[in-house]
Amino acid sequence: MVVDLGGNAYLLLLLQLRLLLLLLIQHLLQPLLQQQQQQLLLLLLLLLLLLLLLLLLLLLLLLLLLLLLVAQLLQLFLPIILLILFLLQLPPILQQQQLLLLQQLLLLLPILLLLLLLLLLLLLLLLLLLLLLLLLLLLLLLLLLLLLLLLLLPLLLLLLLLLLLLLLLLLLLLLLLLLLLLLLLLLLLFLLLLLLLLLLLLLLLLLLLLLLLLLLLLLLLLQLLLLLLLLLLLLLLLQILLLLLLLLPPLLPLLSLLLLLLLLLLLLLLLLLLLLLLLLLLLLLLLLLLLLLLLLLLLLLLLLLLLLLLLLLLLLLLLLLLLLLLLLLLLLLLLLLLLLLLLLLLILLLLLLLLLLLLLLLLPLLPQLILLILLLLLLLLLLLLLLLLLLLLLLLLLLLLLLLLLRQLPLIVILFSTTATTLVFYLPYLYLIGRTADISVHEKQSDCSLTNIHAPSGGPWGGIYVDANFIAFMEEVYGTLAINALQSKDMYDYFDIIRDFEVKKRKFEFDSQTDLTFRIPVVLKETAEEQCHKSLSDRLESLKYGKRVFIKGRDKLSVDSSIMQSWFTEPVSKTVNHISRVLEEERMKDVGLIV
Repeated sequence: MVVDLGGNAYLLLLLQLRLLLLLLIQHLLQPLLQQQQQQLLLLLLLLLLLLLLLLLLLLLLLLLLLLLLVAQLLQLFLPIILLILFLLQLPPILQQQQLLLLQQLLLLLPILLLLLLLLLLLLLLLLLLLLLLLLLLLLLLLLLLLLLLLLLLPLLLLLLLLLLLLLLLLLLLLLLLLLLLLLLLLLLLFLLLLLLLLLLLLLLLLLLLLLLLLLLLLLLLLQLLLLLLLLLLLLLLLQILLLLLLLLPPLLPLLSLLLLLLLLLLLLLLLLLLLLLLLLLLLLLLLLLLLLLLLLLLLLLLLLLLLLLLLLLLLLLLLLLLLLLLLLLLLLLLLLLLLLLLLLLLILLLLLLLLLLLLLLLLPLLPQLILLILLLLLLLLLLLLLLLLLLLLLLLLLLLLLLLLLRQLPLIVILFSTTATTLVFYLPYLYLIGRTADISVHEKQSDCSLTNIHAPSGGPWGGIYVDANFIAFMEEVYGTLAINALQSKDMYDYFDIIRDFEVKKRKFEFDSQTDLTFRIPVVLKETAEEQCHKSLSDRLESLKYGKRVFIKGRDKLSVDSSIMQSWFTEPVSKTVNHISRVLEEERMKDVGLIV
């Protein structure tokens, strides 16, 4: 058989891994094949016979267990049949006859079961299905109960949390009520203080007005007194003049003039007195008007304050009503939540009662159920043992076939080697880390030895080819002069680049899509920019790689995985093409394994 690798070296590695196990088994069993072939085959045949005997014994045990299981099931369902007969209200004679028939059937059951084995197997399957259904129903009931509990417990917790929240809301509302009351009281006090201040101001104004009135009255009185004094003086003068007239008649003209003057003065004084009296009256009227105005203002202020008080009281009442409504709503919610809690508790109690009833109903049947479960477990164990024995039989058969195959297998194997590594037959590998890839062909003889039928051939397609591709890429990016300068001046930095590439080359996966990042010395970047007289980023843009290669930071170069794949493509394709040419030769037509 000729294997076409299709130009893909990784297919070769997959074939290598696939055939490695077969080669290891072959070489581990070589001494047995050469020395004790017949004894080994006899031992394997004896083991097969023993396993067959064990299988027969297990089958007999299974039959006995099945018989016991069917008998137990019939005994288990006998009370149910009787209950059905009782519910159907059959006559007692018929019930006794049926009981006798059932007892006879139970006595004759082993003989009937042995005669009708196939029918029993079918019945067994049906009973097993019924049991499984019952178990499933019980499990479903338990799961439903658990689900209900799991659902109800969070609901209870949520309801409790809601209750707590409502209580907190009630407390907050009460606090708000208290705060509102306090604020309103403060407002009332403030208004009362304002009223008192206004009253005090009005009283002060009244007092001032009264004082002014008193001062005016005093001034008027003083003026009146002065006028009266003047009048008295004038009267005295008149009397004196009259006396003079009486006493001195020659001075009559002068005295008459004086009398006229005095009379005029008296008239003037009287007029002044009248004017003063009028002024006093006017002032009194003005003061009365002012007092009336002040009283009116006071009344208006009092009315305004009363209106404000009424408004505040109305607001208080509205707020109180709103808060009372909120409290009522919260109380209703609390009542609803309490009712829900009670309903949930009732549901839980009902579920518990149902469980208790189920347990009470199943208690009489509990021993038989336990026995049935034990029988089922034994059946399962026996089935597992049967499966294990069957697996052992299959393994032994495969081992026999493998031994028979390896005894007569003419095998031709292609081995790979490099100049840097020496390989042995039972651990073949393909390396791309040396200088050359050497390919040779060996044929396996009947005594398990190898004969070389094709001389080693190949070419310089090892790992050094990939290294050369990497160095050529670096010279293209940074320039040949910059790389040579780094080799001559900073050899340690150059070797760091090569070591970093070697590590990444060993870890690289051919189908990888992640970019590779190489740490490049800053000296190399600066040297390249000095020699090409432009920045390294501008130089990369002018190359053929586009955005697949770019600078990261000051000392990192990011390379796309496709570029790394291109460095491996040529050596791998040359190696695969050479293997294909070797396989196309006439002597290589019987090649069975490529390692």
